[in-house]
Formats: sequence, C-alpha cells, structure tokens
Amino acid sequence: MEYDIKDQGFAVVFRRSQNPVSTFKVKFNGLHPDKSYVINFDNMNLILTGKALLEGIEINLPNYQSSKVIIIKRGSKCKVMEKEMYGFVRKDNV
Repeated sequence: MEYDIKDQGFAVVFRRSQNPVSTFKVKFNGLHPDKSYVINFDNMNLILTGKALLEGIEINLPNYQSSKVIIIKRGSKCKVMEKEMYGFVRKDNV
C-alpha cells in the first residue's frame, strides 16, 4: 500500500501469517532521481536519493503477521552523500 500527498507520503509493508519470505523490496514511484528524500522507519531517519528509492529499498520483516510503516518526505535542505548500493546516510535529527 502506498499513499502520496504533495512532497510526502507513506508505504505500508505487510508479512502474512503463511509467507515464508521475510525481506521485501519496496520501490517508490513518481520521485525525482536527483532530489533528496527523508524516510522514517524503525525509529530512524535516513536520507536517500530519489534514484535509490526508485530502484528500491529492502525491508526486513522477520516475524510472521508483522508490518512496517515507511514515511517519506522530500528533503529540501538535506545534503545527500552517495554511498554504496542505496546511497543512504543515517540522520537521527532530520
């Protein structure tokens, strides 16, 4: 499930009771590859490029019948550092 409001949105990832798969790739649509975005999940903020989010991020749900909410906002004053696969930097106070 994905929902978008101007410059922000969220996605919800579910793992059903009989699903043996615990890692899910979440791809966001409609983002600008060269812009920065702040995503929040697992009580941490990450700054990612639009390109990284368009390619997808992996979300791990180790427990059956679990879920995660991922909140995304376009970062207007964020500096983005390209790092390895996803280009993310942990930011706790963004």
